[in-house]
Order: sequence, then structure tokens, then C-alpha cells
Amino acid sequence: MNHDQDETPPLGWTEAELDLTTLDEEHLPEGHRSGFVAVAGCPNVGKSTLMNAFLGQKVAIVSPKPQTTRLRQLGILTLPDCQVVFVDTPGWHEPQNKLGEYMVRTAAAAVEDADLILFLVDVSESPTPGDVALAELNKRSADQTPVILVMNKTDLLGPAMVRKQSEAYRDLLPQAEWTLVSATRGDNRDELLGRIIQTLPEGPRYYPSDQVT
Repeated sequence: MNHDQDETPPLGWTEAELDLTTLDEEHLPEGHRSGFVAVAGCPNVGKSTLMNAFLGQKVAIVSPKPQTTRLRQLGILTLPDCQVVFVDTPGWHEPQNKLGEYMVRTAAAAVEDADLILFLVDVSESPTPGDVALAELNKRSADQTPVILVMNKTDLLGPAMVRKQSEAYRDLLPQAEWTLVSATRGDNRDELLGRIIQTLPEGPRYYPSDQVT
């Protein structure tokens, strides 16, 4: 089963409750939350896969070829009580040319402008120099912006290796919240989305309810 195309409503909302056509700015529920979430990480850690899974459709580019996400793409998830605007950044890497330099600057700008940072890593692999560099960037942003360390691809490891690998990543950002997920299989995906929503500030709806990107 392809979970990225799973059309099950997120967080237990029913189809009727997700009919947002009657909601406008004047009728948003009390405590409505909204904000911009930067999904940042090294190439091929599953950023686009996770965002597409949250949205229930393919918005970001998913490819085994690194650095396929060249521009800051928006994916917009609107629920009755919140609107989450995902900024899918280029994979963090050592730039080899002008385009690579631009992509790294774009990723850094997205992190700095966000209300929340999801620092996504591939827990099936040991931390790379790129992970270390991005962790340092997130440390500098952490005083101003909440960071959640999202350790993806748990489905590729047994429990013992998950514990060993996750400790190495938690050491990079010891003060950050963290979670273990499988973007493709769906493990802890709804729990992560719930945490994202609760971390965002109360705010307006920035985009129409039927807009996804």
C-alpha cells in the first residue's frame, strides 16, 4: 500500500468536518493556529515524501536523485482548527556550483524565516558532515524558532540499531524535541503532525482553504 497516496483524513477528522467551504476569516474557531514550517535536511532523507504524506497528494518532487527540490515549494494543509504551510527546502549539501550555492542559501533562508523547523535526518545512516552543519544552523535558530528533530526511515532498522543511531543524532541537537518516524510506512506520522500544530502560534488563515500549493 502506498501511504503517500493515503486519502484517510488526518488526525481523525471526518470528511464532513473537513468541509471548509463555509469557514472564512470571520468564522475561524477560537484558538486557530497557523504558521510556516521549514522541512530541512540533507538530500534524500525523505523531506518531500513526508510533506506529500501530510498533504495526501504529490506536491513536492520525490526522486532518488539528490537535490531535486530546487525552489522553496509550498505545501498547504488546512484543517478546521489550523493551517500549516510547509516550506520544502533543497537538500542541504556542499555546493559544487552556482546553482548549488543558491540552493543552500535558499534552504538557510527558509529555516531562518519559519515559525517551526523540522530537522529531518535519515536514522538508518550515521550523521554526515551535512547533518552536523545543518544542526549547527538549527542551534543558532533555536533561540528564536522551535526545532523538532525528525528521525526518519525507522522502518529500515531493527530496534537496537534505531536506539544506537538515534542517540548519535540527538547528540547533535540535545535541546531539541525529537521523534522517530517512517514517512513511507506512516509510523508516528499523525503524532508528529499533532505536535507541529500544537507548536505553531495562534494566527489567521494565510491561504484559501482549498489551496494546496
